[in-house]
Amino acid sequence: MCLTRIYCRRKRDGRLFRFNSTASMLAYSRANHENKRTLPVIDRSEFIAYRDRSYDSTTWIRSTQYEGMAMLSDARNSD
Repeated sequence: MCLTRIYCRRKRDGRLFRFNSTASMLAYSRANHENKRTLPVIDRSEFIAYRDRSYDSTTWIRSTQYEGMAMLSDARNSD
């Protein structure tokens, strides 16, 4: 079994996303009017660089609306 991880960084606010399939990424993009320019796919090393620069303590927030999607957030602000 091959586990797919697709990392994206939203342009307008810099929020980081992780998708487990292209289907979940497309479902999120269509519902939220995102496109390749506003929600570009980044590679893992670029993702790690953004994460280390932007967040002190990270936590993944899982989406119940879009299966296979998670959003990275600062743990201090996830109350």
